[in-house]
Amino acid sequence: MPLVLVQNPVKVNQGYDWKDIVGEQYHFPNQYKNRCVAGTPFVYYRGTRRLDSKRAVPEYFGHGSIGTVWRDDTIPESRPKKDWAWYCTIEDYTPFPAPVPAKHDGAFLERIARNHWSVGIRPLPEDVYDRILALAGITAQPSEHNIMFPDFATISITETNDHLLLPRRPKLPGDATNLPVARYSRNAAPIGRRAEELAHQFLQDNAERLGAKNIRWVAQEGNTPGWDLQYEDSEGSLVGVEVKGTTGPQFGSIDITAGEWNAALALGECYWLFLVANCCTNHPVIQRLQNPAQLLQDGAAQLLPVVFRFSALSSS
Repeated sequence: MPLVLVQNPVKVNQGYDWKDIVGEQYHFPNQYKNRCVAGTPFVYYRGTRRLDSKRAVPEYFGHGSIGTVWRDDTIPESRPKKDWAWYCTIEDYTPFPAPVPAKHDGAFLERIARNHWSVGIRPLPEDVYDRILALAGITAQPSEHNIMFPDFATISITETNDHLLLPRRPKLPGDATNLPVARYSRNAAPIGRRAEELAHQFLQDNAERLGAKNIRWVAQEGNTPGWDLQYEDSEGSLVGVEVKGTTGPQFGSIDITAGEWNAALALGECYWLFLVANCCTNHPVIQRLQNPAQLLQDGAAQLLPVVFRFSALSSS
């Protein structure tokens, strides 16, 4: 059965500090462990509370599926299980083009008791799940073909100096907290292409300010030199731009291939990461990070192996 994940912008209970990242991970108490099974579809819900003590219409604002689930090891195993907490990755997150109000035609879409609206993770009948997605203009079966990207004529791309990549505390020896998880999304390819398209448009719009000439979208040309876009700076040096995109407002982490990292080491100051958030909205946001290899060397970032490729060798 599908689920509703409650994602309020403000803390309802100040005694809990849930480490949620919209579209990336969900943090939840032990009582919901049996509901969060990998592959389970869900819709995001937020209630009436908003920032600055404002109130608004309760609504559903996106959908996806539950990914890998792992225990929050900051809570000792010696504690009673009722005190444990868990994480899950969020896969295939797609924000709705417009939020779907919890009430439609004068009646709530979910027919639940009044005190159940505060339940953090609640089951959602299939027919209600399908109706919410239909009201959002999305078919019930997620696929590359029903990710809804706004028309480029309606988009306003903003650059930010705020951190789109959320900081994590450094991993200590023997510490299993926040283990890196390999993410495999069926929508990764179209979201990645959309992020590249947005970054390419951003470069073209800001070419004079950035001193960018001969801008090329090399990934679209079928080339994989370790970056997606490239241009020549004011001194004629080649600049490589690797683009990472998310449908959410921030990144929990990003995946970097061996080829991309080798390119970052080789180009140094001439290698940039463009982080593109809110890829499916009319207001995508870009943060530019220069020389990620230097950030690692300075201790401002960490690089952790997530997947190793294992294969058999011929005996002959």
